[in-house]
Amino acid sequence: MSNVPDVRGGYGLFPKATCLALLLLVAGKPAFSADSSLVDVAIERGDYPAAVEMRRQEARHSGDPASFDAAARLAYDWSQYSVLTAICGDWLRKDPQSEQAHRYLAVAALELDQRDTAVRELDWLLTHVYQSVNVGFDSFGTSLGELRNRAGLSAVMANLSARHPEAAAGHLQAGDLALAAGDAAQALREAQRASELGRRRVGRSLAARAHVIMGDCEQGLALAAPLGTDVHDSDRLTEGWLLEACDRGGEAEAIFQELSAHSSERASALEALAGRELETRRNEAAARHYTELAKLGGRESAQFGMATVAERAGDRERAATLYAGISSGRHAVEAQLRAYRLRLTGAGIDWADRLLDDFLTSNSSLRQDITVGRILALADVGQTERALALASRVERAYPDVEEFERAHAEVLVRAGRTDDAITRLERLLAARPHDPAALNALGYTLAEAGRDLRRAEKLLVAAVAQAPDNAAYLDSLGWLRFQQRDYTAAVGALARAYLLQPDPEIAAHSVAALDALGDRVKADDLLQSALDRHPGEQHLVALQHRRRGEVPR
Repeated sequence: MSNVPDVRGGYGLFPKATCLALLLLVAGKPAFSADSSLVDVAIERGDYPAAVEMRRQEARHSGDPASFDAAARLAYDWSQYSVLTAICGDWLRKDPQSEQAHRYLAVAALELDQRDTAVRELDWLLTHVYQSVNVGFDSFGTSLGELRNRAGLSAVMANLSARHPEAAAGHLQAGDLALAAGDAAQALREAQRASELGRRRVGRSLAARAHVIMGDCEQGLALAAPLGTDVHDSDRLTEGWLLEACDRGGEAEAIFQELSAHSSERASALEALAGRELETRRNEAAARHYTELAKLGGRESAQFGMATVAERAGDRERAATLYAGISSGRHAVEAQLRAYRLRLTGAGIDWADRLLDDFLTSNSSLRQDITVGRILALADVGQTERALALASRVERAYPDVEEFERAHAEVLVRAGRTDDAITRLERLLAARPHDPAALNALGYTLAEAGRDLRRAEKLLVAAVAQAPDNAAYLDSLGWLRFQQRDYTAAVGALARAYLLQPDPEIAAHSVAALDALGDRVKADDLLQSALDRHPGEQHLVALQHRRRGEVPR
């Protein structure tokens, strides 16, 4: 699986203004006051590297802290992390104790997957800035958790928690990040250490989630069960989610029903109930829950749910309108991209592009995620050249954003230009040799093309070793095993991937592996359940036609 970020779920968004304010905690300093007309012109042209380099040269010339701060802010705002690193180097040579420079450099290092530098800078902040290491770790958790490089951030935080073994907050932050990065075993170790240091309630909850992800539902649910009389509504909600993950939906629904009637988690419980209704295609019941959710103030979530109901009912115009109206919250990226996809196949590309551009004018913090999804959406509707042109433009504007490189490579593969894709991914891996996303992207591309399967295996095994619970990496490894005709191993890896993330592409790979193994009944059952979960999904429908020997219209 290519593992270009799953923009459909809006997971891992990086709202720059919010995250930067939290991380830097900067009082509003005035921007550098020199004539900025050339900088403005470069920005208007989309030449962000040139604009930031001009600011860097101004700062080097003046040596003024405000000038360095202005240059660093501009570099951060436009994701120019390599130049941001250079700015911080200049800045720290002038002022080695500049807290701001150390913070900016830590962020740049994390986004570039330069883990040793990130550890050094964050450790400096822990020991020089905060009143205690625990306070520092809590601050990091508030801000750094939304950075994009989950695997790198998890590795860095694990290193920091090992350096400060008596800081319970460090173990909790490392555990949460390990879970998000796909390493439940590491999360469990951190949770146990945090519990030993006195953070038993939170450590127990983290351990419960880790056990469930690792497939040990009995132990996970035992840890999630409330103890004593001090039961929080949030604990019950977590228990419901874990029951759902353990395929005990009836018990989960009972908890959600209870919480939806009267609790501090009423809105979350209603959303969970509506999601269950959608899974089982009870659209009218889902709509009722979403209507009630909207009354409680959960407008964005309710509107996203109602849009999904409309889309499933075939009312594409209403669905697109509802999706497009969601401009904030955790559903914003997925909603805008769903509206874009519906309009691409309805109103047309020019109109869809114009509306999405209008949205981005006032929501520039979402540009990165939206653009990745836009590239892939264009490729999905056969606009390959348009997708490649867009990918080339954004790569020139944002040379340090690795998701654009991976999206570009994926479109090149679809266009039959596998050699060009591999060249790009080789370059990406050379720049980020420890990044499992880069390892997976090249390994999967080689496996899919049937090329150098021995090297593909080495790359994919390395990616899974870092993130053994990452569904995309397990899917890639399972597909490699399929290409190697080790169908038993393929079925095992793909089954685990699908359990973690019931994605249509993983389902299609699993069905192919089961067919190859000769288990037609399980293959039929899996395909039907996947179609029930993702009705009309094009890859699943095409697979169904192929298995029947039919030619899809």
